[in-house]
Amino acid sequence: MTETVHAIRTFPINSSEFTPIIAPINCDYYAILGTLNGVAVIRSSDPSNPQAQHVLAAGGSYAFIVPKSGFSGKQYRFQASAEVMYLKSSGIDDQVIIEFIC
Repeated sequence: MTETVHAIRTFPINSSEFTPIIAPINCDYYAILGTLNGVAVIRSSDPSNPQAQHVLAAGGSYAFIVPKSGFSGKQYRFQASAEVMYLKSSGIDDQVIIEFIC
């Protein structure tokens, strides 16, 4: 049986700029569990492109979960220290909680 490895981390975010979210472990999936103060979060794959953004409603969550089959031969989708996305707060400075899973 394979053991699932996961890491939960908290990242500070603010409303003035996107924060790069860095994978702390080699992982295949991640989930935004929420924020400490419950504010909406703006998620982006490219912070310089306003069309590459999505607002995650206050109290909402998001998970990047895709079947592993056929994934380009890499052992993990994201290596430790890879930027997996960019986040910023829609209001007050806050902290976002993210779980990384391999």
